[in-house]
Amino acid sequence: MGARSLKFKVTLFVTVALSAAMVAFTLAVVQYQRTALLDEAAAHVTRLSEVITQSTRFAMLQNQPAYVDRIIQDVAGLESIARVRIMNKEGRIIHSTDALELGRTVDRKAEGCFLCHQSEKPLAQVPRSERWRIYTSPDGGRLLASMEVVRNERSCYTAACHAHKKEQSVLGVLDIAYSLKDIDRTVRRNTLNVVGFAVGFVLIAAFALGVLVHRLVYVPLRTGIDCPRSPRPSIP
Repeated sequence: MGARSLKFKVTLFVTVALSAAMVAFTLAVVQYQRTALLDEAAAHVTRLSEVITQSTRFAMLQNQPAYVDRIIQDVAGLESIARVRIMNKEGRIIHSTDALELGRTVDRKAEGCFLCHQSEKPLAQVPRSERWRIYTSPDGGRLLASMEVVRNERSCYTAACHAHKKEQSVLGVLDIAYSLKDIDRTVRRNTLNVVGFAVGFVLIAAFALGVLVHRLVYVPLRTGIDCPRSPRPSIP
């Protein structure tokens, strides 16, 4: 009974320890993958917002809002782009791929605006790593959004069709939202794969460990119990 109990305890202890290590490994791999995919998506959206800002600048200088609408509609047609909109300095939406929100004013205390409007004076510069945010849309999907400030450059405040003063540093904000549906699906699929691999590894390792403990521990101990030493002959 002692050998069998020892075999069970050793196998159980090592299996539990191995399972805990595999759980930690799985969590680390999943978290690393999720972070890497989100960072890549954030960098992509940030670069795209910068390109849109540069692309729409000429149309704005020419006072051609139809061209601006055409540009953002074309961008919205790209894969996984959920929404593109431009807000003026007061937070009123002047261009958007969602016609229903045109003319609406965005609350400065909203998640996307709060970073710049924490105080009475908005921040002049926002680090690229802090321009994006993740939120849940009304339909339950997760979105990654990035905001790019439209600044009042010399070509803007010297243009004949604009009435912006030189002292006005910011003209508005470009807000672009990227759907995380594909990324979340990839993370879930890879998580299941990693979990399946971890469970299979633990089962195989536990079986192999049980065989080794049986041969190297249980059998020798059992043999020693069943075959006790012969008593030493007494000396006359």
